[in-house]
Amino acid sequence: MQAHIERALHELPTLQRSVVILRHLEGLSTRQVSGILGCTEGTVKTHLHRGLKKMKRLLAYIKKEAS
Repeated sequence: MQAHIERALHELPTLQRSVVILRHLEGLSTRQVSGILGCTEGTVKTHLHRGLKKMKRLLAYIKKEAS
């Protein structure tokens, strides 16, 4: 499963990947991520939403295989 997630992460654009990693894997707050990346909290939320949506789509085949 980890290899599938890593592969999906590498499919994301750089900023989306950075936000997903910092927010979910490193456990940082939206404010902390915005400070690190030098963008607004709204931008972080947008990239997080888009990144997770794309990862969900990229990983959908795993759910189909399990069925």
